[in-house]
Amino acid sequence: MTTQDSPHILIVDDEITVNRQVGSLLQEFGLEYGFVTHPSFLFQRLEAESFDLILLDLHMPEVDGLTLLRQLKSMSNPLLHDLPVIVLTADEHSHLLEECFQAGATDFITKPIDPLVLKARVNSALEVQRQIRTVNRQKFQMQRELRLAAQVQQTALPTVPDVPFLNIQLSYEPLSEVSGDIYDVVLHEDGSVNVFLGDATGHGTAAALVTMLVTMGLASIRHEASPRQILKHINSILAERLPLDIFMTAVCLHITPTGKMIMSSAGHPPILIMTKEGALKTFHEKGLALGIYAQERIPFGQQTYDLKPGDRLILHTDGLFEWADEEEEVFGEERLYSFFHTHHHLSAAELFPHLMQKIQTFVHNHPREDDLTLLVLEYEGCFSKMNK
Repeated sequence: MTTQDSPHILIVDDEITVNRQVGSLLQEFGLEYGFVTHPSFLFQRLEAESFDLILLDLHMPEVDGLTLLRQLKSMSNPLLHDLPVIVLTADEHSHLLEECFQAGATDFITKPIDPLVLKARVNSALEVQRQIRTVNRQKFQMQRELRLAAQVQQTALPTVPDVPFLNIQLSYEPLSEVSGDIYDVVLHEDGSVNVFLGDATGHGTAAALVTMLVTMGLASIRHEASPRQILKHINSILAERLPLDIFMTAVCLHITPTGKMIMSSAGHPPILIMTKEGALKTFHEKGLALGIYAQERIPFGQQTYDLKPGDRLILHTDGLFEWADEEEEVFGEERLYSFFHTHHHLSAAELFPHLMQKIQTFVHNHPREDDLTLLVLEYEGCFSKMNK
C-alpha cells in the first residue's frame, strides 16, 4: 500500500514484463512507481513528474542506458542531475558497469531481479537521497543566513570620509560572504582623524561576530580617547565575551591636519610609512592581541610621528602577505617591503593595482585562504584639498 508521501520510482526498461514485475515488487514495498518503455520518453516524463529514484536498464535498443545516464548527469537542473540511478543489467561483469559508476550511477541490480536485493538496494539509495536532500536544505538555509549576515555587516562598515589632508585608498576583500576584518575611519570636528584596522582570528561567521562587537565598542568611545585608550577599551569588551582561542589583532592611529600622528598596536602586522624619498619605516609594538586578557599583561605601546607631505601610511591585515601559491609559499613580508621600496614613487591610488598584480603573478591566481584588507593613507599637507 502506498501513501501520498511514498517515494516515487521511475523504471526505464524496454521490456514491459520487467516494468510490471519490478513495479509490482515496488508496490509491495510501499513505494509508488511509473515507467517508460522507450528511452525517448525518459526526459519528457521527468519534466512532467517528480521522482526520487530511477531504475535504468543498461541494454536498450536505439539508445543504451549509459548514454541516458550521461545525459541525465550533464543536466543543469539539480533536481534531475542529482537523482540517484540504479542500473539494471543481465551481466554484472559487463565493462559498461565501470563506465556507469564513473558517469554517476548509484548502484546496480542484476537480472533476473531478486526481490530481496531490489528492496535492499532501493531502500539504501532512497535513504542516501533523503540524507543528501536534508544536507542541501541545511546548506541552503546556511547560505541564506550568511547572505543576511553579510548584508548586516556591510551596513555596519563606515563610509570612508573625505579628509582634506589625506588621500585614503581602501581595499576590503572578504574571503567569503562575511569577514573577520574591520576598519573604521572617523573625521572629528577639530579636523583630526582616527583610523582603526582589526583582524579577528580565522574568517567566516565567528570572526564576523567579533567585528560586530568591535563596531559597537568603537561607537561608544569618547572623541578625546587616545589610540592606546581605544585599544584598552576594545580589549576589555572582547576579553569579557570571547573564548581564549578567539581574539583580534588591531592597529589604531590618530592623525591631525598638521601631520602629527599617534599610533598604537595590539599584535598587528607592523605599521609601514613610505616617505616621498622612498625610505620605508616600520613601527612594531609589543601589545598583545585584543581579547586574550582583560588586564594588560604587556601595556599597549604608543608612538608619535610627524608626517610630511607625500608620506604614505600602509596598514594591512595578515591576509596580504600570507597569500600563498600552489606550493604553499607565502608572498611574505620581505616581498611586500621590497615592492614598496621599488614602487615608492607611486601615489596611494596607484599602489593598489600594482600590488595586486604583483601578488597575483606570484601566486599564479591561487585562491586566498584569509580575508584581506589594505589601507593606504597619503598625507598631502595641512588642508591641501581646501587650498586647491
